[in-house]
Amino acid sequence: MTTRQWKGHWVNCNKIPGASYNGVAQARYSSHAPYLRGVFNLASVPKNATAYVCAPGWHEVYVNGHKVDDRVLAPTVTEFDHHVSYLEYDIAHLLRPGKNAIVLLLGSGWFNCTTREVWQFYNAPWRNDPMAMVDVVCDGATVAYSNEEWKCQNGPITMNSLRNGEDYDYNQEIPGFSEPDFDDSSWYGAQDCNPPGGIVMKEEIEPCRTFERFSPKRIEKVGASIVYDFGVNMAGFGEITFESDAPVAEDALPVKIQYGERLYDNPDE
Repeated sequence: MTTRQWKGHWVNCNKIPGASYNGVAQARYSSHAPYLRGVFNLASVPKNATAYVCAPGWHEVYVNGHKVDDRVLAPTVTEFDHHVSYLEYDIAHLLRPGKNAIVLLLGSGWFNCTTREVWQFYNAPWRNDPMAMVDVVCDGATVAYSNEEWKCQNGPITMNSLRNGEDYDYNQEIPGFSEPDFDDSSWYGAQDCNPPGGIVMKEEIEPCRTFERFSPKRIEKVGASIVYDFGVNMAGFGEITFESDAPVAEDALPVKIQYGERLYDNPDE
């Protein structure tokens, strides 16, 4: 059931080797956050263009090499077997005559919670693999929609989980993944799938955005760790930059960012 008429199919990326869990929901463990890519052609730049995106796990949308807006952690959580939110993205300013590309990065979000906790979201009846339904509408005409002709591939996020964070492998980055002329011939086809089950409704609430940036008030080395104290309790995420002219080695040691509200005697534990 839906509050708008869709041409897009519900699709997932389970044709990627190892991506399909093929098991009971409780046995799933979120791994890669895959890319879902579609291409389409335009005779001219439209006056109005909207990407309608329904992807119950947290997702990001890219068009022709650009992230389409500044929202994060979209969509908001719902009971996905009762209601599923879709978002409208204005993409007219990113389109061009000729070939265009739209790419979704599909995460787990609240849709596929893997961590056992007191709220028992790991037992949610809607749990499933990352999936999406997409329509691209230009000047009133649907010019692209999700189907099995769209392509999928894993990217640098090799694990993502609502309460366990994510693993990011720099060596698996795909330069140009959302550019129109990117060669996706080695990517895997999308796969039609069953929907989450809830009524598909437009999300009306204000988007979640980054509204302030903080620098650490104190930096201290404690054991093998470096503690960055930002002086405030907040909901947010960290950003760290590395500078090097050398390529990242395949066997490079990982960098672990761990968040906390209290410093214990041994921060390495």
